[in-house]
Amino acid sequence: MIDIELAETYHGLASKHVDVDDKLRLLCDELSAIKEPLQRDMLVAQVEKIAAVQKQLAGHSEILKDILHDTDFESEPDVDHELQ
Repeated sequence: MIDIELAETYHGLASKHVDVDDKLRLLCDELSAIKEPLQRDMLVAQVEKIAAVQKQLAGHSEILKDILHDTDFESEPDVDHELQ
């Protein structure tokens, strides 16, 4: 049951990661078009915040992926290891 919950959490994080990537790309596109310094500074601040969120999500995703891998390894015997 825990495996299913972890997998759902991982997929939820992966979906959010895609959303954050998309928003970051849109902001970068907007940033390249803006010439007004104040607006540009505000967008740069938003890009930096979203990039920080993106980095956090990636870290959480990696941790969950490692946990899922370890859980799968413990719950299902690895045929390659048994043969060696």
